Parts: sequence; structure tokens; C-alpha cells
Amino acid sequence: MTSCSINTIFTNCGLTDDGDVWWEGMTEESPDHLIDWKGNDWTPDTETPSAQPNARFTASALSTLRLNPAWEAFNEVRISAFIFGGKRMNDVPLMYQDFNWTHGVSLGATMFSELTAAA
Repeated sequence: MTSCSINTIFTNCGLTDDGDVWWEGMTEESPDHLIDWKGNDWTPDTETPSAQPNARFTASALSTLRLNPAWEAFNEVRISAFIFGGKRMNDVPLMYQDFNWTHGVSLGATMFSELTAAA
């Protein structure tokens, strides 16, 4: 089940009757009814979770409060970091520092992460 909110896309979450998203652990009590991540009716008595364990969301850069006004202008905004989220493998360092732009792009393109059910 995919749901859109303003500037945010949620995938593999439960969908509430009023069109909001929900997943296990989000609130102390679960809603009385949802549409699960597979599109089926779901209640607290259902044996399977409402959301897939690798549920994700994507937010637009436009929703960032500190976004530089010139962020789309070519050669105007210096990129000083790439931030990747994911399930990190134990044998991969938590942080990398690149030597130059080319090395940074190479690191970003070859990031290691755990194999998940989503993959």
C-alpha cells in the first residue's frame, strides 16, 4: 500500500480509514481497522502485521526548512555531504570521508547495506 501526504510518499504501511498511515509501534494502541500493506482489510485480531517490516518514506527536498533558495541553480550551492540511510552491515564503517568529488560519488554509488526483505 502506497500513500501520499503533502511532499511525502509512504510505502508498505497500513492505511487508516481516514487516509493516514500507520505501522506497528507507531502508537500504543492499534486502530480498529486498516488496509494492510498488501491491500487487505486488517484488524488487531489479524495474525499478520499491517505494515511490511521494511516500510519506507520519502520526503521532498522542498519540505526542508533550511533549504538554500538557490538549491537548483547550477554551481551555486556547495554540496558538503551525502547522507544515506539504511541497515548498515557490521563490517562497514559508520562514516566515510572522501578525498575529492569523484571519490565521493564512487563511495555513494557503491555503499554497502544489509540485504533486507525489501530488496
